[in-house]
Amino acid sequence: MSTVMEIGYDNVESQRTGDKNNQYKITLAQQWQAGDSIWSRPAIRVFATYAKWDEKWGYDYTGSSSTNPYYGKAVSADFNGGSFGRGDSDEWTFGAQMEIWW
Repeated sequence: MSTVMEIGYDNVESQRTGDKNNQYKITLAQQWQAGDSIWSRPAIRVFATYAKWDEKWGYDYTGSSSTNPYYGKAVSADFNGGSFGRGDSDEWTFGAQMEIWW
């Protein structure tokens, strides 16, 4: 049995708007595996992940490409009074995972 931690960070700047989206996450898992080696498989994990993001831009899919000149393009989060992207928010995710390879 072992404990696993994963930390991630993502920063994406839109070339079209110049705005940046940031996201980070941290996952903590308890893992049971067949054998004592770090490479022993199969492994079963239960995990909890916390993720936080701050999105300043997203994609406009309002209407269709024939009625909206910005359809499918990156726009600022508050473009034209709309709500594009996920804004400033966070979430928890819980689950189980199995890893098998040979």
